[in-house]
Formats: sequence, structure tokens, C-alpha cells
Amino acid sequence: MDFATINCVIAIVVNLAVGVFVLLRAPRETVNRMLALLTLALVLTAAGELVMRLADTGRVILLGARVGAIGWLFLGALGLHFMLAFTWHKALLRKWWIYPLMYAPSLAAVVIAWTTGLIYEGFRDAGQGFVEVEGALRYPAVIVVFVPFVLGLYFVWRFRRSAPTWDDRQDALVILIAGLAMLILSFITDALLIFVNKENPPVNILTFSTLMSLALAYAVTRHGFLGSSTSVMGRTLVRIMMDPLLVLDARGAIKRSNPAMKEMTGFSQKQLESMTAQDVLRPDGETVVDIAAGTPSRWSGVCLTSLEEEIPVIVNTGALKSGSGRRLGSVVVVHDIRATMERLLAEENARVALVRVDAERRHAETLQDMIDVACHELRTPAAVFKGYSALLSYGGLDEETRQAALESLDSAADRVTRLADSLLETSIISSGRLRLTLKEVVPSEVVGDSVRLIEKQFAGHRFAIEGGADRPLRADPDMLEWVLIVLLENAAKFSPEGSEVRTWWEGDGEQTFFHVCDRGEGIPEEHREAVFDRFYQVEDPLHHSHPGLGLGLFIAKRIVEAHGGEIAVRDCPGGGSDFYFSIPGGAGEDENADGGL
Repeated sequence: MDFATINCVIAIVVNLAVGVFVLLRAPRETVNRMLALLTLALVLTAAGELVMRLADTGRVILLGARVGAIGWLFLGALGLHFMLAFTWHKALLRKWWIYPLMYAPSLAAVVIAWTTGLIYEGFRDAGQGFVEVEGALRYPAVIVVFVPFVLGLYFVWRFRRSAPTWDDRQDALVILIAGLAMLILSFITDALLIFVNKENPPVNILTFSTLMSLALAYAVTRHGFLGSSTSVMGRTLVRIMMDPLLVLDARGAIKRSNPAMKEMTGFSQKQLESMTAQDVLRPDGETVVDIAAGTPSRWSGVCLTSLEEEIPVIVNTGALKSGSGRRLGSVVVVHDIRATMERLLAEENARVALVRVDAERRHAETLQDMIDVACHELRTPAAVFKGYSALLSYGGLDEETRQAALESLDSAADRVTRLADSLLETSIISSGRLRLTLKEVVPSEVVGDSVRLIEKQFAGHRFAIEGGADRPLRADPDMLEWVLIVLLENAAKFSPEGSEVRTWWEGDGEQTFFHVCDRGEGIPEEHREAVFDRFYQVEDPLHHSHPGLGLGLFIAKRIVEAHGGEIAVRDCPGGGSDFYFSIPGGAGEDENADGGL
């Protein structure tokens, strides 16, 4: 057996082994399938030449030549197909017209080779050796092989220039070197065969084609395609995952998706594989995410559907690596959070409903408290009105008694008026209708007017005004006077008869602080914030010893806060309570301002 025959046997065995090995590694991968078909084409070429060398009749030799022509003439189309599948240009394989362009010339050449003698024209009888007679289409048929192959190498070269990793560029370089070496050396040997012994050439194109298939198999296996068992396991996991899942290549193009992803988006598998991850997943707001990078991350965003809907999702991404640690792409797990958001919304609505019910309950309790306290407070003036009106109706009263009765009626009328004013102010404040008329106010004037009004009502007390920095400030004079009167009235009510109530003001350059200090028993620490609540009284509001609805301090606090100040209470030196509040200082033009309530 001569060396050329041995070379054919080696080419058949090696290419069969390479094709079976690669195909078993991952039979569902297009790249592996195309490489297996490429090696099969080389097997047919070697088998045809082996038949030609071992045949003993011209008819068998011609049959071998035609079998070999099948493999050889499809080599270019299969090579182009393989290289498109290996690179990012595989998107071309989703277009129907690429297949006629790749395979129609090869198919036409094979039909000509089998039905005419234009490529292989005849052979001498067996026993005398054989001499290949060159036909009219022998060398033009080479164009069918080399043109698609060169085009495929061009795509690999482009892929190498834009490949994201060094490993990808190395794999592309291996394919380029192997393919170019096969083309160049094949040209050289084919040309040499014209001038040397055609029957027993020392080396032929099968040698270089076999070396090329080995190099391509090396690049494909280094490219990270999983073994068959691992691949099947991975596909199973992808399929049974309950959450939508995408498998991306290094560029971010979608290679695989599971049924949950197709169900959520409404896209078919073919549609998804024509997209990138950015086509279906978008992060929220200003978040910048490089999904294709494979960096482990978790972020919120939306998933776009075929109906152009936006589904809120949480996305987890991670790198997809081979056993050697090489990054192949990314895995993206998408969590549909619509049910979670609906549950949270339902919980929030339930909380709001509970708050609303609680607010309505407290409002009803407050209303009831107001009615109870108002009724309690109105009993005394009502009794005065009824008693003294009956007494005056009898007549015959001396002047002193009549004057005392009129004063009591007047005092009772003032008490009713204050109750009505307090209820009205509370209603205005609660509804947010309080408006301030800001003017330039001199502290000494507003304090003096307030004290003069209270002195008439509490003649048994001494009211002392201690002056301070009389810097004008901007405030509503009527509202400010209301606050001072409330504090002065409370101080007088809760101080012993004949005690002193002190009032003063001071400034720090930005605010003016007003103080009203009494000589009562003081307010316990735990009650000092609550005294400014509506209807709150340290004593039982229905059995307290001092008149009032418990609304004065509530109204005073809201008026002070509408001015931008604060109100509080502390112990007064020497005993009693010091109620103080602040009003921002400064003077300017008169204006109406919304109190902010």
C-alpha cells in the first residue's frame, strides 16, 4: 500500500474521530454540528480517493471520483456555514436567503459531476493504473470551494478584531491560520501535481484538510461548549426553571431561553434568539447596567413584552464559565414582581384602611369629647343666665344686688363667647383655613394690650411686664395677642389668688421669645408635650376645677407654628410653669400669608 493510500485511510479515520468527538460534546450546538458535517465532507473526499486507488475497473474509479466530488465541492459551503455559526455573524443564519447562496453552487457542481463528464472525463482500465483526465470544469469547480471558504475566513477575521476577550481572539486566530494554511498549501500541492506523479503524490490536499479539521476542533472545544451530559443537564435546568431565564453569549445576544421567559414576554424562541438582552430588559431610572459583562449583579427594571407592555422585574445576572474558568457569556434570571407588588399594594391599602378607621374612631372620640366638655362648660353660664334672669324678672332688687347680677350675666356671656371662639378657631385650624395677616409688630405693644385685657378678668392677680429688646418683628397682631391671652389666662387660672404672673420677651438676633411665668403647682414632665393636644387637660376634663375646653394651648401651638416658631413649657425659677414661644424676627412690607395649616 503506497503512502497516498495510507494518507486517505488516515484522513478518513482522523476526520471521523474528530466529527464524532465534537458532536458528542454538545450535539445541539450549531457550531458542533457544522464542524461534524465539515469533517464528514473530508471523509467523503478521502473515501472517494481511496476508492479510486483501490478500484480495479474504470467504472468503480469514476464512482470513487464522483463520491469524492460530493465532499470536496461542499467543503466551501460547509466551511462558511461553520464560521458564521462560530462568530457573531451567526445572525445571518436566521435569514432564509443565506442558504441558497451558500449551498446552491455546490449542489449544482455536484449534479454536473454526477451527470456529465465535464469534471472527471474517464480513466484507463484497472490493472494499468489510472490517469485522471482533466475536464473542462475541473479547475472552475475549485471556485465553488475556495470563494465561500475565503468569505468565511473574512468573517472570522472581523470577529477577531471585535472579540471581547483574549481567548476569543486566540480561537479566531487558530481558525484563520488553519484555514489559510489549508487554502495556500492546497493550491501549491494541486499545482505541483500537474508536474509530478499524479498517481502516487507524496502528499495531497487531504493532509492539509485533516490538519485543518484538527485545528478547528481544538478551537471549538476551547470555545467552551459543554460535554454532552453537562449540556443536557444545563438545558434541563434552563427548561424547568420556574423563573424566566436567559443565556447570553459574550456580546449579550440571547442564545437560549426557557419556557417561562417565552410565556412572560410573548416572544417565540426564534424571536428571542434574534434579540439582545437590552432589547427585552431595561433597568429603572438612571441605573446603568452592562448585562453582557456577566458581572454578578441584582437590579430592578422592566421586561418588555411582544405587546409592548412593561412588566416590573428584579434581575440577577452572573457569568457563564467553562470548566477551565473561561467566560462564555452570561446567565440572566428574571423575577416577575407583579404578584409581590400587588401583595404589597394590598397590604398598604389594608394599612391605610386601618389608619382611616382608627382616624375616624379618634375623630368620633374627639367629637364626643368636644360635645361632652362643651356641655359641661356651658352648664355654668346656662345656670347663671337662668338664675339671674329669673331673679331680675321679680324686680324689687336693690341697686347693689342688681349690679352684681348684671356683672354675673356679663361674665357668663364672656365665658360662652370664649367657648364659641375656641370651637370656631379649632374648626378653622383643623380644616387648614387659618391665614395670617403679617404686619410689623412691636413686642411691648402686643404684650401690653394682652395684659390689660386679662387684668379686668383676673383682678385678684398681679401682672408684671418685664421689658426686653423691643425689636419689631413680622407677625399677625391679632393671632399673637390670642396666644398671649391664652397663656396669661392659663397662668392666672392655675396660680394662687393674689400671686404674680410675669411676662417678658427677649431676642437672639433671629427670633423673639415671649415668656409667661405663673406661680402654680407646675406641670409634670410626662404631661408637658401633651398639654398642647386638643381637649387635653392634666385634670379630668369633665371634673376639673377650672373652666375651659382644653383647646387654648392647642390653638396657641398651631398659631405659633404657622408663624414658623415653636412653643413649649418648662419649670419657672421659684416655682410654677414658664410657657414660652418664639416668633421669627425681621420687618418688611405688609402682606397676607398662608399659615401653612
